[in-house]
Amino acid sequence: MEITLLNGETLPVWWVEGFWSTLYFDFIPDLLDDPILGSGANAVVALAARLWPSVVDAAYGPDKNDNDAISILFRSPHNSLLCLEIAKTLYYRRYFREALEILRIVLSLDPTHLNARALRMVLLRNLAIEAPSYRVAQGLFEQSHQEARYIQQRCDYHSEDFYCEYAVVFLAQAMLALRHMRSETGLMGSTQDVPELSRQVLDRLDQAESLLGMGIMVSSTGIRAMYLLNSVKVLKTLLSNNRDLFLDGRKPIDGPMDLIKETCLDFQRQMGLLRDDLPQDQPFDVIENIILFTTASHDDSIALQAYRPTTYFCSAVSWWDLFPIRTVGLAKRALSLLRDSADIAKEMGKKNVCIYSFTRTYGEMMPVDEFVSHIENAIRMIRTQAGPNLSGRPDKEIIESVDGSRKGLVMTLNF
Repeated sequence: MEITLLNGETLPVWWVEGFWSTLYFDFIPDLLDDPILGSGANAVVALAARLWPSVVDAAYGPDKNDNDAISILFRSPHNSLLCLEIAKTLYYRRYFREALEILRIVLSLDPTHLNARALRMVLLRNLAIEAPSYRVAQGLFEQSHQEARYIQQRCDYHSEDFYCEYAVVFLAQAMLALRHMRSETGLMGSTQDVPELSRQVLDRLDQAESLLGMGIMVSSTGIRAMYLLNSVKVLKTLLSNNRDLFLDGRKPIDGPMDLIKETCLDFQRQMGLLRDDLPQDQPFDVIENIILFTTASHDDSIALQAYRPTTYFCSAVSWWDLFPIRTVGLAKRALSLLRDSADIAKEMGKKNVCIYSFTRTYGEMMPVDEFVSHIENAIRMIRTQAGPNLSGRPDKEIIESVDGSRKGLVMTLNF
């Protein structure tokens, strides 16, 4: 709306209904310290007793306290920003069902609230990843798709982050199916439908690719969508060129260096990252400078420390997995990013929050200890591939693959 000041000046005013806070904005300190949102031994029962008092025996519930976050929320349920911040805190503590209950309040008042719908889509994706069976996971993924379709039909959704999060629903669905296919028992105990299931995996990667392309199109930078799109293209290339990866869990999801390099070079040329017409001392100096600039810009936009560890991991992937060549200098940079990622994650553990993680391509909320173990695996992989005495070798030295059949990807290492 427009308002007129006393001096006659007219100002446009936008009402703030919510931030895309699950990735960029930091937690509300009081919510992290709130006893009802805690992570103690009885926290989940206490929280359930507050949210569903007619279901959970009050004797197992929290002490009466009208000043806890949930009680305050119930006195002002129209405060959508408070609802979303509570749901975000619960999400980062892996209370997915409880977060969904909070979002139900927001959506009962405004069914088209974009941030609430988008977070619900993400929560259902996380529940699908951890479902007790593949069939249950498929049902949860379908619910997540329904949320996304509702957003596309009813909400003003044209933002990079929506397209990225929706694309990751397809990516996680594809990779979870792949994980079940590669398990010892095979998907649902049978290999009869392997061709059809393999086709479904590649189709879902295609759908993720299309959505990420839209994310790049609507964004002024497309940094997040470009990283994910490059990763999806590498995964499609690996699976299309080695169908054994669909069934043989002993084989790492990896491939020859030249195959992956060609896929990355094609994408980077498409995105204008590779420039032969600009002056540079080495063949890939320009792309190196562009990646340095964009990753620094993205890092500057983040205030949420629980998200930063995964962006550092993704930066390390960009330098180690997706860059056209491997050098000693790039290995050192990737290792530094991974060590910083683990250190930040450990600090988050002290606040009893988890890490938004892409260490196995799912876009999942991961406990700190598990995330750190994935980072340590990546550090070992790079050291193995790069060889000894990195500090004593020149940065421009080229690192060749130690195994011609695989490049040594860290993006699929923990899959």
